[in-house]
Amino acid sequence: MLTQFVDRKDTEYSLPSEPTEQQDQPSYVNAAYARMRPMWDVVNDVYEGTLRMREKKEIYLPKFALESDNKYEARCLVVTLMNAYARTVDAMVGLVVGSGIKLKNLPAKLQKHIKNIDNAGTEFEVFAREGLRKAFVGHHAILIDMPAASEVVMPGNAVEARKSDLRPYWIHKPAETIYNWRTEIHNGKTVLSQITFREDVTIPNGQFGEAVETQFMRWYIRTDEETGKRVVSWARYREETHGKGKKQVRIYVKIGGDDTHLSRIPVVVIYGDQHEGRVLESKPPLLDLALKNIEHMQIDSDYKKGLSVAGLAVPTLKSKRDDDEIKKIFGWDQLMVIDEDEDFSFVEANGQALPNKRTALEDIKREMGVLGLSLIAERADANITATERLLDSVQQSNQLMAIQASFIMAMHQAFEIHAEWMKETLPSGEEDAFEVALGLDWTEIVRSADHMQVLLEMAKEDFLSTATFLEAAAKYGVLPSYIDPIEEVKRLKAENRVRVSRFEMKSTTTGPQLVDKATGASQTPGKVVGPKATAKADRDPMKQRTKLNASDRTKET
Repeated sequence: MLTQFVDRKDTEYSLPSEPTEQQDQPSYVNAAYARMRPMWDVVNDVYEGTLRMREKKEIYLPKFALESDNKYEARCLVVTLMNAYARTVDAMVGLVVGSGIKLKNLPAKLQKHIKNIDNAGTEFEVFAREGLRKAFVGHHAILIDMPAASEVVMPGNAVEARKSDLRPYWIHKPAETIYNWRTEIHNGKTVLSQITFREDVTIPNGQFGEAVETQFMRWYIRTDEETGKRVVSWARYREETHGKGKKQVRIYVKIGGDDTHLSRIPVVVIYGDQHEGRVLESKPPLLDLALKNIEHMQIDSDYKKGLSVAGLAVPTLKSKRDDDEIKKIFGWDQLMVIDEDEDFSFVEANGQALPNKRTALEDIKREMGVLGLSLIAERADANITATERLLDSVQQSNQLMAIQASFIMAMHQAFEIHAEWMKETLPSGEEDAFEVALGLDWTEIVRSADHMQVLLEMAKEDFLSTATFLEAAAKYGVLPSYIDPIEEVKRLKAENRVRVSRFEMKSTTTGPQLVDKATGASQTPGKVVGPKATAKADRDPMKQRTKLNASDRTKET
């Protein structure tokens, strides 16, 4: 098929005599896109789940060499995906956003657009969360566009344009729709100088039907020949196919375009895992988990196939007779009468290999738990140390902190562009600067039940106030959002439920000592009293503390 490009300014056009080169087409796919696309397909397919796996069975559930078509189809129809990947991504989004997105000092003119950020009825936070979720393929773009007055009302009618309330709106642009792009250095920063999106537009077809039309939208920066200034412009192309067979020609027709007053291309990018700081280059942060999820599904399919053979008993009759009666189908609702020299029994395979498959499935579950940052499956190792927990926590928070930082930056830039479309500016003073804040502070987050237990024990022994403990529980998502810590403390006092510690702190010549009010026994804070702790507990302060508290509670009882 030949490919040609024409610039259509009206409904009539003629085909150029020679086809253009591929790099001159809006559908050109650059090398970075071609390299990343296979990874995007894997994580997107796994996120979609079981039905997508069955739909693409030739890729994810290959047919065995001697497997018949009927048995292959039957095997694919019963396969299921335990979608650890999708649950992990959704949990990650919740961890990054926390209790919500807060927009501080957003101007009133922009504030009224929050309830309908995409001009299609979607609230800002819902839209932003979806963009963050899509960024787990590697990256996700958001286009902040604004319709021209000519697209809504007749050109030149300023009164009607004001009545139509033209305003910026946000559009999701998944990574797989961004075919090509270019960057440049401007004012010491690497910025986009061109970007092209593919759009599949649904158009009416007949009285009731519809058809899909492929279009490409290009945003680019050009230099004005008269003023020498940078101008941000856009152009839209429609893909058309003409002719048949070898004479078929694909044409890209320019159907619109204009200049804008913007200072930059109105696109922001959320990165899941940016590749070496390059613009629009990334990799899925949980690709290994997605691949492990596919492996689990494949082994589970093998395991179920084995069960269908080795897990069923086959009725068998040993007999020398050779008549039609003895060959009839055996069923649970039928009685079979046999002679004395005949033997009826059930035969089944020993299935010695099935336990190995089962063990492999459990191993993969544990591996998915590690790859999914312990959000899906618990670690089976009961002897995990506090140091290991800390290292896992640091690794997790670093990854999520980078995603969170990218998300906040993208949202801030999006509102800057939104304001620029409206010829407004966001406040930037020290006291009233616009800020995008999340309900979760990663510098102080606690994700371990052990840590919350330590805070609880500190509150019990009066090293931490009840109000502070409740505030911490609320901050880290343990306390439901409808419970106000300050109000809760007031209620406790009103109910006369103020707890009195059985310990008091006293200063001595050897340092501070905890004194038991009931027995008078004293101890140095942090040292073990009561039964000796085990060697492992001695090395783990949290286990040491737990044993101490258990001993104390036993004495009180």
